[in-house]
Amino acid sequence: MTSHPKNMDFQRKHPRVELELDGNFRIPAGEVSKPLPTFVKMLGCGGLMIESSIPLAKGTRLEMNLFFDNHAIPFTAEIVWADSPMLRKNSGFKCGMRFLKISQNNLLDVHYILYTHLFKPKMKPKKNTRSTKIKR
Repeated sequence: MTSHPKNMDFQRKHPRVELELDGNFRIPAGEVSKPLPTFVKMLGCGGLMIESSIPLAKGTRLEMNLFFDNHAIPFTAEIVWADSPMLRKNSGFKCGMRFLKISQNNLLDVHYILYTHLFKPKMKPKKNTRSTKIKR
């Protein structure tokens, strides 16, 4: 029996990893030209899931940046599903998207992010060498 990491989703063509990364997006055909901040909640080789402060419709194309290690990874994506605004009153609107246009180097950066989030070593707690008891 194979053991899979708990934070990995194997239901898609390309598995996605749960994480929290900053990003931003803008809608090229939209009225707002300034990039809006977003949270990337899942990432995979074929796409990602974000949480947005505004509702986004299926089929919308976005120009996006994903931020990792003080580096911006630009790409174009298309929304393939978006949840209903009625379901998400207190948090952002969630939507899933697929990569439409991403350079080979940027896709390698996505692979690196996935690798580091899947296989990062578990930190062992440091042993406290100083006594916590107070001597009287």
